[in-house]
Amino acid sequence: MDQALFQIVVGVAGAAVSFIAARILQAIRDLEHRIGQLNSKISELEVLVARQHVTHSHFNSVTGAIFNRIEKMDDKLDHKADK
Repeated sequence: MDQALFQIVVGVAGAAVSFIAARILQAIRDLEHRIGQLNSKISELEVLVARQHVTHSHFNSVTGAIFNRIEKMDDKLDHKADK
């Protein structure tokens, strides 16, 4: 009887370990699939960023226009304050 009980316990333990290992392996496969999806999204984002990259000269011209506008507003405020 002791031998049969031992075999049942070992069998149940083996089934439990098998089940847990299968779940872990499936989770790993799911994570690998998700990582592949994220890698492709990152690649698409890299292409998008490269396509929409602002050049240094364009950035300088836009910031220069903004600063000129701010200086004009400052001059107007100074002129208004003088009155």
